[in-house]
Amino acid sequence: MTPGATARLLASVVALLALLDGRLLAAQAPSAGQPPGEEARWRAVARLDVFVSRYAAVQVGGGASMRIDHDLRLDLTAAVGSSWAQSGAGLSGRGDALMRFLIDPDRVKSWGLYAAGGVGTRYDEGDGWRAELIALIGAQFRQHAHVMPFVEAGFGGGVRVGGGVRW
Repeated sequence: MTPGATARLLASVVALLALLDGRLLAAQAPSAGQPPGEEARWRAVARLDVFVSRYAAVQVGGGASMRIDHDLRLDLTAAVGSSWAQSGAGLSGRGDALMRFLIDPDRVKSWGLYAAGGVGTRYDEGDGWRAELIALIGAQFRQHAHVMPFVEAGFGGGVRVGGGVRW
């Protein structure tokens, strides 16, 4: 990777993480669509994703999720990892912004399905930066020790499968 490409990747990751600083992680006032006591605030997310496309990749990431309405969430993610292609291995990174629609927002069942869509940008050494449209389906499971595990699969720059936890 050239020094300029490395600097651009790091600057992009730093810029996305700056959006998630303490000011945005602080509690927000409840919105009109939320029941009393349900605050709109950022919650941390940790994840691992695998991509299969022209550049296969494995990435570890973090981000934040905010409740927008009773059944709608905004998810922001920054991730970094390794990618592989016929030309060899290299650095991979991405930033995503997704809206997640919960099919069972009241958690009636021990697991709940959701659909998500949004946009992202991905960097793979040898291919550079590119924009992506993202569509996912996923399931989140019952909360344990203040974390809620999830798995998801879909498309966005190729096939993607991932999972992680939300606090």
